[in-house]
Amino acid sequence: MIEKHPFTPFVPHQSRILILGSFPGRESTQTNRENDWFYCASRNQFWKIIESVYDQSLVTTSSKQELFKQRNIAITDIIESCERRDNKNSDNNLINKVYNKIAIAKIISQNPIKKILFTSKSVYQEFLENFDK
Repeated sequence: MIEKHPFTPFVPHQSRILILGSFPGRESTQTNRENDWFYCASRNQFWKIIESVYDQSLVTTSSKQELFKQRNIAITDIIESCERRDNKNSDNNLINKVYNKIAIAKIISQNPIKKILFTSKSVYQEFLENFDK
């Protein structure tokens, strides 16, 4: 079954940092959960790390977005749609990928991006292999 990315890129005006991940877990693509946004799976440590870095509680989607607006941080994923082999969330089980090339190129060209941060080495490698430099 082809799954579409449930979140649009979040790009505050004049973003200087871009965070790129791979693709949400199936909980995000197959159900509509309250406060569901990037990296919200219960086992994911992303927001706990961001809370620690910025010494701020980030419980709701709006609190996360407000922090990113204040810090000029954009966030999206490199995959727009895909299928899951073995119905598992792991990135190495994602197949038939369609990359989010147009949206990412637009973010980079329309904002003064100074840094691109990747959520893993595999996302970085996949970005290098599939996106124009």
